[in-house]
Amino acid sequence: MARHCTRPKRTSWSAKHWWRQTPKVIIHGDQMNQENEAVSRLDERIREAFKDVTYPGDDKIVTGTTMEDEEVAKALTGKTWRDIDAKFLNANCIQSIFFLDFQAYRFFLPAFLLATVQDYGKVPEIVHNLVSTLLDPVTEQRLRSPRLYEGKEAVDTYTFLCRMNPLTYRQVEVVVDVLKFLCDYHMRDFRHNEPHFALQGYWLKRLELEKSNRRQENLRGQEPLF
Repeated sequence: MARHCTRPKRTSWSAKHWWRQTPKVIIHGDQMNQENEAVSRLDERIREAFKDVTYPGDDKIVTGTTMEDEEVAKALTGKTWRDIDAKFLNANCIQSIFFLDFQAYRFFLPAFLLATVQDYGKVPEIVHNLVSTLLDPVTEQRLRSPRLYEGKEAVDTYTFLCRMNPLTYRQVEVVVDVLKFLCDYHMRDFRHNEPHFALQGYWLKRLELEKSNRRQENLRGQEPLF
């Protein structure tokens, strides 16, 4: 199922209708080898970026008290993201990413990212659910219901921002690269090109903000002390 394709050339998007346009992807070259090399690089970088994230606590796995919440909590309590592979996700966590508490989302995110790049063909629902959580709500509404979205209806961004704001620069960088990986190799599997629009709607801007903050911190560190 593996494919390689070059990253889509950046199109000159219309500011008003960019979410309705579809980037073209051209497949060529030594697909399997290049995808495998990308998987290997991402595997190492995901593990490094999230190595210091701490377990949220048994009582902070999920946010609700429904039967589904309880099942997710039972499956993940006491686990670390290193314990979780594609087989475990398919058996216990198809929908679990939607139920995770903010801290738990960050803690278990690397397990979902690793499964996405390592076992893409084995976890299709896991991948699509992960990407759904990486779409900012405004972009998602534009993609799903463009006729309804005219910039007038309020969109709840609270959950999305509470999940994403704590991510560090390196973690944001890894999420961006996983989304680019999906754009490069698996865009055909996404009806609305969600990985591409997740990047355009939030993640590329967030990465630039993180880089800007780092530059400012470096400059402050170089200021002479009087």
